[in-house]
Amino acid sequence: MRRRRQTSARPLPGPTRKPTPNRSQNRPHNRPNSRPNNRYQAPALPPTLVAEVVNIGAQLRGRILHKELHALEWALILPENLELTATDYVMGTAHPTARHTLVIRSKIPAAKAAIEAALANHAVPRDFYPSTLAETAALKAFTHTKSTPREDWRTLPFITIDGADAKDYDDAVWAAPWAENGTTKGHHVRVAIADVAHYVTPGSELERAAYARGNSTYCPGHVVPMLPERLSTDLCSLVPNADRPVLAAELWLDETGTLKHYRFTRATIHSAARCTYTQVQMVLEGANPTKLPTAVLQNIRHLNAAFLACLNARTARGAISLEVPELELTFTPEGLVCGATPRPRLSAHMLIEELMITANVAAATALMNGAADTRPQASRKHKGVGGLYRVHAQPTREKLEALKLVLAPLGFTAPAPTARPAAWAALANKMQTHPSAPT
Repeated sequence: MRRRRQTSARPLPGPTRKPTPNRSQNRPHNRPNSRPNNRYQAPALPPTLVAEVVNIGAQLRGRILHKELHALEWALILPENLELTATDYVMGTAHPTARHTLVIRSKIPAAKAAIEAALANHAVPRDFYPSTLAETAALKAFTHTKSTPREDWRTLPFITIDGADAKDYDDAVWAAPWAENGTTKGHHVRVAIADVAHYVTPGSELERAAYARGNSTYCPGHVVPMLPERLSTDLCSLVPNADRPVLAAELWLDETGTLKHYRFTRATIHSAARCTYTQVQMVLEGANPTKLPTAVLQNIRHLNAAFLACLNARTARGAISLEVPELELTFTPEGLVCGATPRPRLSAHMLIEELMITANVAAATALMNGAADTRPQASRKHKGVGGLYRVHAQPTREKLEALKLVLAPLGFTAPAPTARPAAWAALANKMQTHPSAPT
């Protein structure tokens, strides 16, 4: 019978071999061996949970509205004087020691359950610390004086343009013809945003609160602000007839819409009007039903002229413009969704979008070359610091093949993968005139 070969512990003759690496060192720390770990890993629970009350036998249990916990019915601990029935919705916290037990804090309306669950599951902070609210209450409203280290733009008829249901106005715009030595050269545009840094200073309670949130969270009919309401809807809102500190981009565009110069500065504005998209659209169409002041009407017309120039430049460089319908939800008095209709896409919407894009292009350029002012008389002693940019990857071959299968029956041909954006823009424009486009 043949003997099984044994591995010798003695070193092999010939050149020294490198020791075989320990493969376990390259494994993730949570996988100590090569066997798959099929054990269920419980998700980290958010601080607040929302549950639907259900009948399980003779007991009321809570079905948690969370994708990892929806199959579990939790025991409920009720506060005194709170009565529950099946189909009620509640908000609470997980019991610190009892497993699958919810300590109820309050009942919530059924219409708000989905929104409350989404906010809770993503751990969106809802309340501000008392110290943050106290710091906010102590803030003084901004007033421009001769000693204020800001440019005084209060005589310019800046306007805000937002939806009719907007509660805060964080950007304002102004435009006029750009002329030098009596010669018209294009358009002079100023885009101003509320200068929140005037109130939210480094190391403050407000800065810590804003850092924890990162952004405001918008839900249908509801918003969770990044900053306390006194800031978001008052001090940092560019309301009409009030001095407001702003960070502004000043832009000079030639007649073709090409950005020739820009500069950034801090200034004070005094908004002349709070306009809605519908109001501005009516002015662009030749009407003025709300009797806006003459200076505001002239500003709107100058803004539109600058927008049309930017639009021409956008078309010339072959930028893709996708008009994706946006739905507007309507609600019952109880907060339930009762309808969804396409939101009108107006020239007034595109006007604001195009001017904001131009301001962002100027900001990105400033980050790259370090110059906050590119006028001929400005200094050139700055160095760029760079910035983060989003680069869109080329479509995969599979996606292109799938697109070709959809386009071919309609009589369209997809451009080559290496085609310039202008080719895709041309295809998008052709498709918008197809009989099937509205559907």
